[in-house]
Amino acid sequence: MIELGVLLIFLGVAAGVGTGVIFLIVGEMRGAPFVATDKRLLESMFAGIILKPQDTFVDLGSGDGRIVLWAAKKFGCRSVGYEIHPWLVWWSRWKARENKLKKAEFKREDFWKADISLADCVFCYLVPRSMERLGLKLEREGKRGMTVISRAFEIKRWKDKLILRKEVMGKRVYVYTMP
Repeated sequence: MIELGVLLIFLGVAAGVGTGVIFLIVGEMRGAPFVATDKRLLESMFAGIILKPQDTFVDLGSGDGRIVLWAAKKFGCRSVGYEIHPWLVWWSRWKARENKLKKAEFKREDFWKADISLADCVFCYLVPRSMERLGLKLEREGKRGMTVISRAFEIKRWKDKLILRKEVMGKRVYVYTMP
């Protein structure tokens, strides 16, 4: 006979794994699953990017919020993260309050439906098949001079907008600007 404690542990682990799998599948369907960006990459990925306190930085699929928090702290600009996973949004908001970052905001919203027309700089770490769709969204909604930073994958149809392609700690980074 299985002990009650062992059964409860098994059920807890199964529920956790099941929830994780569901969020991975939903994330993949929406743009990308959550994969954290190594904090050591941030300075190198954003080298040469200048944001002023009056600018707006947007992270599409902000995950645990580390890039939004970093941008708010580093540049002092309004930094907005869009994320559909409720626990990641809660965690990000908690970290913003804990670090007293009033310019960091997190919205539990599908970034495909978000208005990004005020963004001066957009960061994304999506899957390849989402990049072309993102390119179309940014062309429709993005403002002139907006910088777009993509970790890992390019927007193939944006070759004329590509201003920098670099390797950072073995990871590709693409930087574009909207004419």
